[in-house]
Amino acid sequence: MAKSTHIVVIPSPSFTHLVPIVEFSKRFIHLHPNFHVTCIIPSLGSLPNNSKSYLQTLPSNIDSIFLPPINKENLPKGTYPGIIMQHTITLSLPSIKNFQVIIKT
Repeated sequence: MAKSTHIVVIPSPSFTHLVPIVEFSKRFIHLHPNFHVTCIIPSLGSLPNNSKSYLQTLPSNIDSIFLPPINKENLPKGTYPGIIMQHTITLSLPSIKNFQVIIKT
């Protein structure tokens, strides 16, 4: 059995960013079936049910991993949504680094 190449994609923490990344991943594995894709999903809270349902329809060579939600208390008050998303990604970096360690073992 041939070993597949594994890539990881990380969307911004918004459903509107998640869908294009997942659709890109679906197209990519359609063109390159020997690849495996993992979507690491940072979040500011729990994902809506429609997002979870959408992710359950993924092909077997696309996985999704939810990072622990970010504590909203760690975010600056009164900031623009784009800045909040940037902070969410920044605060998710330790979890992403832990994921890298797990993958290597």
